[in-house]
Amino acid sequence: VKKGGFYKLSEGQPGSTVLGITPAGDNLLVIRTVHGMAPPIAYKIDEAKIDGVVGTIAGEDTIFVAIRSDASIGRIRQVLAAKI
Repeated sequence: VKKGGFYKLSEGQPGSTVLGITPAGDNLLVIRTVHGMAPPIAYKIDEAKIDGVVGTIAGEDTIFVAIRSDASIGRIRQVLAAKI
């Protein structure tokens, strides 16, 4: 759903739109989604202001999540899995 110029997840929309979260090095997580869902999920991640997450870049079905160098990528992966 697009609101105020931004894509957001609709209330009650299932989290099954996320297909996987994979580390890619020490400071990057790659999140795969169903087609078209990366932008609203990235927005949700940005809005959550998770400690250690620097920012996101979203395509149509892939999100890159930049992790601060002193943050635990494993902890952030668990937090993201619970929130998205």
